[in-house]
Amino acid sequence: MATFMRERRADGRVRETQSTSPGRAPRRRGRFTDRHFATLLTLPALLTVAAVTLVPILIGIGYSFTNYNTTTPSQVRFVGFDNYRNLFADPDLPRVLMTTFLFVVLMIGAETVLGLGLALLLERPMRGLAAYRVLYTMPLLTAGVVVAISWRYLLNGNFGWFNYLLGLLGIPGIDWLGSSSTALIGVVLSDMWVGVPLMAILLLAGLIGLDPELPEAAATDGASPWQIFRRVTLPGLAPVLTIAVIFRTVDAFRKFELIQLETTGGPGISTKILNLYIYQQGFGYGRLGYASAMSIFLVVLMVLALSVVFLVGRRLR
Repeated sequence: MATFMRERRADGRVRETQSTSPGRAPRRRGRFTDRHFATLLTLPALLTVAAVTLVPILIGIGYSFTNYNTTTPSQVRFVGFDNYRNLFADPDLPRVLMTTFLFVVLMIGAETVLGLGLALLLERPMRGLAAYRVLYTMPLLTAGVVVAISWRYLLNGNFGWFNYLLGLLGIPGIDWLGSSSTALIGVVLSDMWVGVPLMAILLLAGLIGLDPELPEAAATDGASPWQIFRRVTLPGLAPVLTIAVIFRTVDAFRKFELIQLETTGGPGISTKILNLYIYQQGFGYGRLGYASAMSIFLVVLMVLALSVVFLVGRRLR
């Protein structure tokens, strides 16, 4: 509320001033309305995300404490932590976890190194650069099922193109997907068809966004190309590199159709990662309660892996 004060000056004149009541800030129009209007605009998206992610997660947590089985759905009962105790007593779990760890490390390591090298090449000025950049995005347009089936034939031990090329070099053919010693490598090679171009595109965007004057200044000061990359390029690229590795790490843990269509987790369990093992337990044997407990365990592993990625990314800056 505004108040008026009278003040008599030295020359006898009276000056009238306006002031606001203490403790009451002037009202700002628009802020309250704009904030709630923005909330209303995002509310449908938030509800959709909650419906397709939060609700299934809560249901899965609830199922993990039951003996729910699709063969006897009417006999569901609460079993507490029995599923989690059975999980750590599973004789196949150590081998499955080791396979999952090797698959994630090999996939992320190979795709990051090759994707970064490809991004550095595509950043250099050359004739037909735009065409090369478009060419390397073509694998991203291929459906995952098509990639899996195509590479299953390419890696076939009898008539695959890989063994044909090895035969031209005088090297005996390899049963890529039929041997427990090479099946995991074959799956990683198949995934690199899409993973390397994706990493290259993300890292190329980060390289283009770097200040070009910094490498030039380092070169002027006598720094070698490796020193420029290690001290200038890599720290500047670290935020984008971290996000790219996070995307591929999450994708590695939830990889399913590639392994299912190429090896079905075999030979034996040599390519059976945890995500595929959960599917087989839940939908193959109907043990949805046990599979839900394994899913919660998988989420914990993913959180730990992503935490390591964040820490390494911070060290690179």
